[in-house]
Amino acid sequence: TPMRPDSRNRSPIRPLTAQYDTCCHGRATAIYIDKFSRFFFPFSFFILNVVYWSTFL
Repeated sequence: TPMRPDSRNRSPIRPLTAQYDTCCHGRATAIYIDKFSRFFFPFSFFILNVVYWSTFL
């Protein structure tokens, strides 16, 4: 009798490139957030200081 694959043990095999694509997409998102934060946080701190000092002076 020829060997048949066990029907209970069928797990999907994912190609490694799919994981690599997901990894690189996540890294690109992280780089975008870093670049955005370099501008946004100092700018928001500046606005906070302007509002604070104009209110309390």
